[in-house]
Amino acid sequence: MNGLERFLNRATRGLPAGRRRLVREELRGNILERTAELQVTGLPREEALRRALQDFGAPAPLAAGLRRVHLWPRLGLLGGLCSVALAGTLLALPRQTARELPLVTYLPECRPSSTTSAALCTHAQDFWVGLGGLTARLEAQGATVETVQRTVPVPAGLESPLTSVSEEVLVVRWMEATGEAGRVEFPRTNRVLDIMIEQANRNGRPDFWPGPVLERGGERLLSSDILLSSVWSTLNQPLTVERPFDGPVLRLGRLRLELAQPGEGVSVLPMVEQRLGATLYGPTQLTIFAGAHLIPRPHESRGSVPSFAQHIDVQGVPGEVYAVLRPVAFRGVNGLGMDLATVDDQGQLPFRSAQPQVRFVRDLKALGASGAAKPAVALLRLGLAVRMGRDGLVAYTLEVP
Repeated sequence: MNGLERFLNRATRGLPAGRRRLVREELRGNILERTAELQVTGLPREEALRRALQDFGAPAPLAAGLRRVHLWPRLGLLGGLCSVALAGTLLALPRQTARELPLVTYLPECRPSSTTSAALCTHAQDFWVGLGGLTARLEAQGATVETVQRTVPVPAGLESPLTSVSEEVLVVRWMEATGEAGRVEFPRTNRVLDIMIEQANRNGRPDFWPGPVLERGGERLLSSDILLSSVWSTLNQPLTVERPFDGPVLRLGRLRLELAQPGEGVSVLPMVEQRLGATLYGPTQLTIFAGAHLIPRPHESRGSVPSFAQHIDVQGVPGEVYAVLRPVAFRGVNGLGMDLATVDDQGQLPFRSAQPQVRFVRDLKALGASGAAKPAVALLRLGLAVRMGRDGLVAYTLEVP
């Protein structure tokens, strides 16, 4: 019995027989999807599978959460599994001072599955940041961090007697070597979203779980989505992202914010994809799809279109990030499917294509309108670090091997 089968047996132990098969197959598909993603970055299959299993965490807590779900049907699989994982992780954290707190706390994010009643929980690209550790790291580099109260209106469509709420924001300021003042903001609270969550729960639709800001013993934890969107939307300096695939480092002007070390499973690829998609939309007016259904992604179903492995000699050095763009069509909309990959140790870029042979082009707009059957690909060289201007647009160079 291989490692994957052992993991599946342990993770689904104790479930009713009728549910165990469905949950087991859902988990298997999600793990294999994550394995395929890691293989594209250059990892051998055995190592990619080992890393994928690590991303999903220990099977025993997962099994306990799944069993709790079936004993707590009112909450449902999504809420039960997330609440069990969340509570277990938070209670396991030792009490520490702000400067001793780790910056990243791992908590799974659970999404409902479109194919079964099971939920997908992955650690791969979802994490939480302790604001105590964040503040300590920024202050150690000479920044000042201030908590500011702001009044925010409650959207009219929400079922709330309140018309406004008071939100807390961390305002970070520092001086660059040029004498220019740097500034970025992070939320300490998000009461408007809390109201939205409460309304969704009342209506039987837990659309958000467990929310963007958590609190444990006075320590605030900020979700990775909110952290990253706050950085690119409020930073008045260019942003550079080093190691976006694994162990990312955010360069906020002269400040350096290391979110994790390589090998810890922390990634900021969703933010890079989002900002690169916005960058490409301007000149092309094309819909940019994250992924081209050639490389399975965590939020997709297990199925993917047939594809062919490519290893192309490129100008970039090992570790450089490239975006691979292919023409795709989804529900009648032509656009560009985008995957990110890194140059391997042999100086080649590994990716997958819908055809065994491809040609490389420079005209992105024509590429997107050419139809998914065309064997054409565009490569965007992003560099060893992804650079974003103050407008949030990503710098890239079109490359034709």
